[in-house]
Amino acid sequence: MKIEKNIPITTYPHGKYASLARAMEAGDSVLCQTMKEVISVRAAIYRTGHKAVTRKQPEGTWRLWKVKKEDKGND
Repeated sequence: MKIEKNIPITTYPHGKYASLARAMEAGDSVLCQTMKEVISVRAAIYRTGHKAVTRKQPEGTWRLWKVKKEDKGND
């Protein structure tokens, strides 16, 4: 192995929904079809340093909002 200096650390997606979570701004929301999607998107949002607020919709889907950590709201 060769030691190399000054090589920048690359960023890469941490899952299927990482780019979606990074593209969202605080206050943006997405509609999820399944609880599995909710869990995955919520985790991706948390990794961006934000919080996710989730509400079940009347038709059985889920809506997830990306909010600032200091914003009040139920998870």
